This record gives sequence, C-alpha cells and structure tokens, in this order.
Amino acid sequence: MRAKTLLAAYREISRENTLRFELAMRSLSSEIREDVRVHREESRKYFEALHAQAEEEARRTDELIAESRAQRQALLSILDRMSGGGGGAAPAT
Repeated sequence: MRAKTLLAAYREISRENTLRFELAMRSLSSEIREDVRVHREESRKYFEALHAQAEEEARRTDELIAESRAQRQALLSILDRMSGGGGGAAPAT
C-alpha cells in the first residue's frame, strides 16, 4: 500500500513539475518572440534611416558634380575670352 502511495505522490510531483516547466517554456518563448519583434523593428528603422542618409548623400554628390561642371565651363569660357575668342587656337572647351 505504501508503494502505491509513493508512486501516486511521485506521479503528482512529476505532473506538477512538467506543468511548471511547460508554463516556463511558454513564457520564455513569448519573451523571445517579443524580443525578436522589437529587434526587427529597431533594425528596420535603422536601415530605413541608413537608406535615407545614403539617398541624401547621393543627391548632394549629384549637386556637387553639377556645380563643379558649371564652374569648369565658366572658367573655360573666361579662358576662351581672355585668349581673344579663338583666333588660331582651339577653344579651351
């Protein structure tokens, strides 16, 4: 009779431990999913900001290139005028 009581007690303890473990794993799993969700959102925002910054840098680079070309053309035009407008020499442009 004592063996049956001990066996029943062991089964009850094992069942309770299993339920606690399952509950802890569900909780942990939920926390991990939330952490992953937050991390993904932070990563998305970071890379969107990085992309926007790259786009702005590309736009600014295009502006600088256009400005440089305009300045070069203006300089070459001044040099052409200073050389007498062409005469026998080829234009600086």
